[in-house]
Amino acid sequence: MSLSFLVVDADPVNANLVCRLLEEEGHPCRNYQSGRAALDTLSNSPPEVMVIDLGNTDMSGNQLLESAREVLPDLRCIMMTEKVNSDAVLQAMKRGAFDFLLKPVHSEQFHLIVNKIRRELKTSYQAGLVSRHDDEYDFSNIIGNSPAMVRTLEMTKKVASSSANTVFIKGETGTGKELFARAIHYNSDRREEPFIEVNCSAIPSNLLESELFGHEKGSFTDAKERKIGLIERASGGTFFLDEIGDMDFNLQAKLLRVLEERRIRRVGGDRTIPVDIRFVAATHKDLEDMIAEKSFREDLFFRLNVITIELPALRERREDIVPLAQFFLDRFRREHKREVCRFSSQAIHALRNWDWPGNIRELRNAIERALLIEADDVIDAEHLHLWRRRSSSPATGGESNGSRTRIGYDFEIPDDGFSIVEFEKVLLSRALHKARHNVSRAARLLGLSRETMRYRIKKHALEEIE
Repeated sequence: MSLSFLVVDADPVNANLVCRLLEEEGHPCRNYQSGRAALDTLSNSPPEVMVIDLGNTDMSGNQLLESAREVLPDLRCIMMTEKVNSDAVLQAMKRGAFDFLLKPVHSEQFHLIVNKIRRELKTSYQAGLVSRHDDEYDFSNIIGNSPAMVRTLEMTKKVASSSANTVFIKGETGTGKELFARAIHYNSDRREEPFIEVNCSAIPSNLLESELFGHEKGSFTDAKERKIGLIERASGGTFFLDEIGDMDFNLQAKLLRVLEERRIRRVGGDRTIPVDIRFVAATHKDLEDMIAEKSFREDLFFRLNVITIELPALRERREDIVPLAQFFLDRFRREHKREVCRFSSQAIHALRNWDWPGNIRELRNAIERALLIEADDVIDAEHLHLWRRRSSSPATGGESNGSRTRIGYDFEIPDDGFSIVEFEKVLLSRALHKARHNVSRAARLLGLSRETMRYRIKKHALEEIE
């Protein structure tokens, strides 16, 4: 478990020594010569431990200790002093100092104190946050009894209990990639360490590098102080990189180096820092198509694609739709204190037969809207507003857009019947022919994920050419 430190010492040589000792053990560290400057950063960038020189220049160490603990009552503070002053030590103890160090700092004594704090915080962390998340993200709480979900859950359980340090999650938007990333973390032996997530599509590419790797003071115009990156903060735990398909091409090379070397270098820094992390990356994009288009690095893809978890779309696990809808209804009834108690039979039919292009997220939003705005005591089909969501009819398996030509579904079933299995095989064959046997393009023609398309090609023993 890594801890974030803030060192305040008017002596830059000693402050840098303390930070170096901490960073060698994997603990992120910032240092200030001014107590007031350090106080100004506490709210926005709170450390877990402060190391304070009792003889600080612009304010006394005890004043800084008291002010810092007013802002952060749970802050652990280690006091440093060149001379033992019994009155100052007594005052510091009354103000909540955790321990004392004599300067110059002796590394063995310092590490003993740091490890003592680490053990104490780890116990506290276990008693609160971890136990809550253990319940929330226990695999038994993930809804899904369909064959597709049973296979996915079994695979995820194996990954969570393994020593695999790189995991790749693939799935359409809204299929639950973040949920599975958290489940992997909180069901692993890293559960007591940090879980930190970053969505690559939410941060401008020119800022993402600094967010991931951190930067040194003065490394660029606005770098007024050292910043510890999110990867470094996650050391010991799990780092979840969502929508990795949106990452800048040049930044992908730097991420690849981290995955291979398990070390990071801050922007503007001249040394590497070891990180012990399980990387979980996720995307809804087809990275193999992006490789062909030269927008995603092939070497990074191969590094990520060692252990892959493929999340099925909701339309591929229809048995789970009604149980999921009931789960969301029960949850929102409690949250919003509503008396709606059930779905009508027409609503259940509509839920089962809709294609859910937005997957679980779309289902959740439809249930919450129906409960809050439309329904009184029963949610009916019209309350779900499914017919307004897309111009295509439900359960077509395809995505409707302005450039797609609609085909007719109004045909007569022969009196002697016909084989739906054979019909599917013909449909797949025609899509492959139209796409010149490019699986990704054929999948898009049919509104399927690439993984589902490959599964069905294998099922019907069709020829696959890439």
